[in-house]
Amino acid sequence: MLVTAVWGLEGIYKLMSLGLIASFILYLKLKDFNLDRAPKKAKEKVTLENF
Repeated sequence: MLVTAVWGLEGIYKLMSLGLIASFILYLKLKDFNLDRAPKKAKEKVTLENF
């Protein structure tokens, strides 16, 4: 592993804690995500014909 060679095991342990915190935050934000809900309709797209 290149990361192990450059940072050593101590660096990897520091990155693991950061990754776990980021994963937990993403879990909290996405746990109630529902794919069945209708997506928001975008406002009128700007095209050359509409411009």
